[in-house]
Amino acid sequence: MNTQFNIPDEIRRCVYLTGALCAANHLYGKHATKKHLLRAAPENFFDWKGVNVYYKQIGTGDPVILVHAVHPAGSAFEWSRIADALAENHTVYMMDLPGCGRSGKPKLRYTSLYYMQFLYDFMEFLGLEQADIIASNRSAAFVLILAAFKPELVGKMLLISPPAVSRMAEAPDLGSRIKCTAVNLPILGTFIYNIISSRPQIDNYFSEKYLYNPFHDSDALIDTYFESAHLGQNAGHYLAASYMGKYLNINVTHAVQTLKNPLKILIGEQTAGSKKAAEEWKTLRKNLECVLLPHTRQLPAFEEPESVIKEIVSFL
Repeated sequence: MNTQFNIPDEIRRCVYLTGALCAANHLYGKHATKKHLLRAAPENFFDWKGVNVYYKQIGTGDPVILVHAVHPAGSAFEWSRIADALAENHTVYMMDLPGCGRSGKPKLRYTSLYYMQFLYDFMEFLGLEQADIIASNRSAAFVLILAAFKPELVGKMLLISPPAVSRMAEAPDLGSRIKCTAVNLPILGTFIYNIISSRPQIDNYFSEKYLYNPFHDSDALIDTYFESAHLGQNAGHYLAASYMGKYLNINVTHAVQTLKNPLKILIGEQTAGSKKAAEEWKTLRKNLECVLLPHTRQLPAFEEPESVIKEIVSFL
């Protein structure tokens, strides 16, 4: 007896659509990474809790750790215009944070406490009893929390373009949780991520948000961030989901008010809300040095590397 099953048209269309999305995600990931701009040798990796993490060491002298902005498109490339100058008098350590760039991108909920633990273990792996730390944007949060919990590990801290304290303290809400859930989805979430991290979108972020001078933009810069966002078969969407869900946020008020480590902040003067952010930081600590860098937005190390190096050297 022959039995024939009729698959409803709605299910058949869903199967076709799912297959098409899978194929599109795969092809887009290969397209985004085809230039191989972020190269790395096997010896530039170490295993952290099963995650293959990229790092690099250059120079000699007192140790300085550079922590790029925690963002799916972020990587140690952020420091490419200042690292060599800094390495003339320091041993400079850089890494691609877990979830970013050349490092592994595990499926999990990323938080500032997760990255604080990573930074602590990274210093232990390097055998550093203490190091000065320079952190960009939201990475400022977990560096400050590490200094609050383990003040003996952290020397001087220089924060570049950290968000306003009130923004970093925003708790997840219904809207952010919905975004997180959507982008975390294995197929549709990856497709959404590919749209919001497309090359035109990244180019737009740089011209409208990250850089003050559009002439500082370049194809190499955009291509590198584009590749970083899509390495690891687009697994960056897990970090993107946590970022959009506000799970990386944490209140650093108490940490800033109680820690005794030397602290300096650089903020791009042309960043939206820069003066308000500077005032918020200065209210937390007496005599906190907070410098507004002219002609820059969120990536002053790209736009005005000489000015940034000058500020770093005078502080360290």
